[in-house]
Amino acid sequence: SLKTIDETVLEDSDITSYEAFFKSGMKISALSSNPRRFRSKGGKVVLDEFAHHEQQQKMWTAAEPVTTWGFPLRILSTENGNGKYAELCDSVQAGKLDGSIHKTDIHKAVSEGLVHKIYEVSGRKKPTKDEVSKWLEEKRKRAGDTDTWLQEYCLERLDDKYNFIPIELIAEAQQEGILWQL
Repeated sequence: SLKTIDETVLEDSDITSYEAFFKSGMKISALSSNPRRFRSKGGKVVLDEFAHHEQQQKMWTAAEPVTTWGFPLRILSTENGNGKYAELCDSVQAGKLDGSIHKTDIHKAVSEGLVHKIYEVSGRKKPTKDEVSKWLEEKRKRAGDTDTWLQEYCLERLDDKYNFIPIELIAEAQQEGILWQL
């Protein structure tokens, strides 16, 4: 059971952290997404919507060492093009980095009972198969465009998907000192 919740504001900054202390002696620290807040911390780390953070590399650089004593680091995020999150996912999939990737897109969530849970929480009767299909179709329509639907609901990385020339090919061809003239 919970003992107390404290709010801390660091001097000369707008960085706030919340800590929940439990009678067992354990605590949960909810930190701002400022990379400096991870410094000198220890424990389990969860980076929420990491792919959408403006300073992904700085967050990773500060958060990863927290795991030195064997603590886990979990990243929860939807896709957001190329960045540190995409790099980490690609490295795990290629077997270059130890870890695992678990994705639950909207279709899997619906097949595992998401709509039923939403109906239950809102006090409605169990949805029919047709109501579940209509709910999913309504979500697709409300997304407004294909890119939003694919990235936010279907968890597909889009930035490279529409490039005429793959970004890897461009990166391999880059050389210092080459000037383009038209």
